[in-house]
Amino acid sequence: TIELTQNGEDAGSVIVDEAGKFSIETELTEGSNEFVAVSVLDGRVTGQSEPATVVLDTLKPVLTIDSPIDGEKTNRETVTVQGTIADENLDFVHVNGQAAAVSNGKYSKRILLDEGVNEILVEASDKAGNSETKKVTVTADYNAPEITNLKPENDLYLATGRSVKIEFDSSPGLKPSFVIHMPLTNVGQVTNATELPMMEQGNGHYVGYWTVPADTVANGAVVEVKVVDEFANETRQKATGKLFVN
Repeated sequence: TIELTQNGEDAGSVIVDEAGKFSIETELTEGSNEFVAVSVLDGRVTGQSEPATVVLDTLKPVLTIDSPIDGEKTNRETVTVQGTIADENLDFVHVNGQAAAVSNGKYSKRILLDEGVNEILVEASDKAGNSETKKVTVTADYNAPEITNLKPENDLYLATGRSVKIEFDSSPGLKPSFVIHMPLTNVGQVTNATELPMMEQGNGHYVGYWTVPADTVANGAVVEVKVVDEFANETRQKATGKLFVN
């Protein structure tokens, strides 16, 4: 007779057939199941098997994508996909079919992005074949906006308190600003300047105003405008017209 134990508890018994084989049907419990077969003859134990372990895993991996966020926009050609993974019997984590590095419950994989919409699919699978997938999309744009019709086109001569209108055309919906670079007369260079805001007036037409502060003297100040799109692409351009203040 063979008596079978499962995790130390009785799981049934059966008489060995003429071929020396036996079969006992048991119900597995979630997790590790350790089986030991004991041979009994006339009430006495005549032998015992080495433990055999069967793991029942019916639970899917717990998976997250922490970065990038769904709908993110970027001007970078690569992105590092990161998140958390929890499964006692994890087999792999794939990002768009490529194996990710896994350590201490976290995974990471750097991938290339195509221009436009990129679908990022993360799949985690355990050794029992349970799997979980998560998906995010990232849109990439590598093209900086163009600036046209930048004014002033001609040099302007201004007095203290007078204002100058700065304007240009570009794509709608951008973040515009401008700076006035004052020349350093002793070395022929320009100083760093504070960015000043501009407003969009009409479809892609941007306007800003600069009023000459008191006691300002400038022999050819340079007007430079900047636009930044939603992908962080940036374009700068200097106006051909300079500012002269006496």
